[in-house]
Amino acid sequence: MTSATVVGSSVAGLLTARVLADLVEEVVVMERERLTDAPSPRGRVPQGRHVHLLLAAGLDRMVAWFPGIDAELERAGAVRVDGTRAWSTRTAGTELRATGDVPPSA
Repeated sequence: MTSATVVGSSVAGLLTARVLADLVEEVVVMERERLTDAPSPRGRVPQGRHVHLLLAAGLDRMVAWFPGIDAELERAGAVRVDGTRAWSTRTAGTELRATGDVPPSA
């Protein structure tokens, strides 16, 4: 049996595991932290509390691999923004400003 091991269950690690799943019979993802179902920053990841964006092409690829993930991300609190007019700046912390269809609570 062919197998592959991915170290780390970050978004990059999980997407790597998905790609490998088409190439080998078994994929094992190793992660040192205990993961929860709650959308919360990970303990040993310094950028865990930063603003994260997923570009449209990345979302399109993820939807092709995982149908319905876009709706699942929105249910978990992700907010769609019009990235064509968005900009970000870093001052004392990370701040994101965007124009377009951003709910008032975002």
